[in-house]
Amino acid sequence: MSIVAGHPAPILVRKGGCPECLDVCGFPIGMVDEAAYEESVIDLQPGDRLYLHSDGLTEEINDCNEEFGSERLLAAIAEGQTLGLQESVELLIQKVIAWRAREHLKDDVSILAISAA
Repeated sequence: MSIVAGHPAPILVRKGGCPECLDVCGFPIGMVDEAAYEESVIDLQPGDRLYLHSDGLTEEINDCNEEFGSERLLAAIAEGQTLGLQESVELLIQKVIAWRAREHLKDDVSILAISAA
């Protein structure tokens, strides 16, 4: 999974397609004074979704010391494709909580989901 300005790469879900991590990368913001950043443009079509998230989601650890990881993340996003956008995010969070087997997550988690109309 690529790192974009210190965060995991965005996940694109084309309408009816499988979730995929976008192949973009960049330095964490504020880490290097002279860092150069490139802009990327993603052309979203109606029904497409874009998920941006913090690393706290994939790095969540269960009792067996396993990370939730990107494969489980992509599977959870795929499972929520037929749900509304908000419901798909709620399902994703519930999947991580259930996998961790604790009510509260260890790390901070941020998710921004965008749906093209």
